[in-house]
Amino acid sequence: MHETENPNPLGRLSDTFVYYGRVRFDDTDANGHVNNGRYNAYCDEASMQIFDLGGMNISKVGNNAIGAITRRAEYQYLGQLVYGDQFRVESTIEFTKPTRINFRHEIFEVDSNRCVCKCSVSGLWMDFRTGRPHRLDEDQMMRMLNGVPKSMDH
Repeated sequence: MHETENPNPLGRLSDTFVYYGRVRFDDTDANGHVNNGRYNAYCDEASMQIFDLGGMNISKVGNNAIGAITRRAEYQYLGQLVYGDQFRVESTIEFTKPTRINFRHEIFEVDSNRCVCKCSVSGLWMDFRTGRPHRLDEDQMMRMLNGVPKSMDH
């Protein structure tokens, strides 16, 4: 981190995270293109990768009872993917509060490099034991912003 950079994680935009996938047959509808609901799943997969890279493995929610829930999601469909297409999801995150996270996802068809979907998601960290919002500490937010797992901290 440069001396002039603000160490406060709130309001900082992360670097771009990239997730790759390939359209499966069951992702498509009767018209042969990806069902719009599947774009949500692609963005969720990208989000899970970011959480994992930042040391917040959501798949083990039963062990720590902390997870993220979606408050709002907006999709802008710009094109289509079809069976067999390779795609990439480029994602950035921003914490607006210790309990709130925003994602910006863009899904690209790899061969043509065209953006087929843009997505903006607002989420909330939740403690599922208490049913109340969970506050991440600054270290947790910084690890996630930088994609550094807890085991790699000094």
